Amino acid sequence: MDYTLIEFLVGVATIVGFMYKFERDVRRDIEELRIGLTNVQWGVGELRRVVNGLGDFLANLVEKLSGKGVLEDANLLKTVLKNMTNTVTNPLTSEERKRLLELIDKD
Repeated sequence: MDYTLIEFLVGVATIVGFMYKFERDVRRDIEELRIGLTNVQWGVGELRRVVNGLGDFLANLVEKLSGKGVLEDANLLKTVLKNMTNTVTNPLTSEERKRLLELIDKD
């Protein structure tokens, strides 16, 4: 057998081996990214639940404290809460923001 043919076959086998390893590594990386994205999505959902609960809590607190005369100027606190919903880093969806503003405006 000619050495050139053997060298060619060894080269082909080497290329196929590298391709197999590359594909396996890429599949592993994609799976790790998928798991990471799932964790991020879960974290965002948890953050939304906390923010929504906090919004309900704050709106109810303002209402109760102003009703008992503890807060003489509940409008100032309501304004501050409304301004918090307009920040650039606000993680709320437009529906969540709208609901929070409704709760703040509730008398």
